[in-house]
Amino acid sequence: MIRFFPRFLSIVLSAGVVFTAFSNNIMNSKIKLIVDNIKWFDNSAIEITHNNKVIYFDIYSDGPEDKADLILFTHGQHDHFNAIALRNIVDTDTKIVSPPSCQTPSLKEYRLPLIGMIPGDSAEFDGIKIKSVYAYTIRNEWQKRGPNSVGYILTIDGIRIYHAGDTELIPEMKDIECDIALIPIGQDHTMSSIENAAQAVLDVKAKVAIPIHWGISEYNTDSVQRFRNLLRAKNIDCVVKDIIQ
Repeated sequence: MIRFFPRFLSIVLSAGVVFTAFSNNIMNSKIKLIVDNIKWFDNSAIEITHNNKVIYFDIYSDGPEDKADLILFTHGQHDHFNAIALRNIVDTDTKIVSPPSCQTPSLKEYRLPLIGMIPGDSAEFDGIKIKSVYAYTIRNEWQKRGPNSVGYILTIDGIRIYHAGDTELIPEMKDIECDIALIPIGQDHTMSSIENAAQAVLDVKAKVAIPIHWGISEYNTDSVQRFRNLLRAKNIDCVVKDIIQ
């Protein structure tokens, strides 16, 4: 067979390569369900609803309304962390995860479980696995590599979600593997270029990317389109969320 049909085999093998590349670009049903249930409230503020659990990242305004099971903060800047903004979403069983920079008296007034995490820490709550990772910028003096700024990898129902926090393209990303990447693309305070933002998605081996940190404060639709085009060229899905205000 090999001797008589080498051309046929070549076509089959080529088709197999094309099919593999194409199939990697299709979100499986679990990933799609989570992506569909992600809300974006500008900047890095995110809500994820899955399996009757409500999870928030970096809430700093009164936009969200659903009661939270878990709230995570990446760092203590005012446009990522505001304890007063939690008053509408905290419940008696809400758990709050944050680096030391967010462990403020105003947060402790809620008298809820506060779990401090620095890069490298892990925890698990109600079947949700949490790992904190480094998030920092090289060119901004106020956000250096250290314990006060983190990103998170959440594993929910077997799907890994990476919220990068405020970060540039950093070497530690090559040690991360995820299915969904929430990547900041604003070039004032996070990534130094759209190309670096796209490279971050490649480094963390994401199947789907959702751009964040580009909304009202750093609005640039051209940048988003460039980000999407760069990822499409690498056969990675990019889902752009509308801001909920």
